[in-house]
Amino acid sequence: MRWPLVEAGNSSSYNKVVDANDPAAPHRPGIYYFNESGNLVELLPNVTAQSKSRGNLGTRMSYGIAKTKQVSRLSKPTARTQFDRVPEFYFYFNQQEAAFEQNLYNFYGFVSATSPNEFTLAKLTPKEDARELETGAANYYTSEHGISSKHAVDFSFDPIAPGIYKVTPINLPSGEYCFVYTGAAPSAYSQQKVFDFGVR
Repeated sequence: MRWPLVEAGNSSSYNKVVDANDPAAPHRPGIYYFNESGNLVELLPNVTAQSKSRGNLGTRMSYGIAKTKQVSRLSKPTARTQFDRVPEFYFYFNQQEAAFEQNLYNFYGFVSATSPNEFTLAKLTPKEDARELETGAANYYTSEHGISSKHAVDFSFDPIAPGIYKVTPINLPSGEYCFVYTGAAPSAYSQQKVFDFGVR
């Protein structure tokens, strides 16, 4: 069943009803996709549960040359949202024709961001009881912070209306993934929201 969407904004727009399943219609800022029933639904964010370091012994045994990796972990080996084929996503920012109150936002990254270009699609490393996202590496001489390019997945995006973009992942094999706002990517010993999903 399709429910009408009342467009947010000033008082003159409250009586304007639009199709909630129309990608070009205003939506609360966030990431959306079409489910199996053909409804446009929100991809809910998840929170990294903990941070860990891996490779400390290798760093010590190599006299500081080998790097110790910092990873953020998401609980459970798979995301709640799973797709049978590569999906298309729709990003909604607050530059839409309708304005939204900030307390309606699901994630503060959409307060600052204005396009999908400010997000990274990252591949997660599966573990027995969790999924891991590498967020940095360091040895005795150098350090790197942020999501490594080797874990980033290409995607294209096209504007379909003011503040609204269709995002299409490129060459996305089966696995676990997440969208990360690069302006606030997880770092060592921090927790952060990510938009996780899996492709079967």
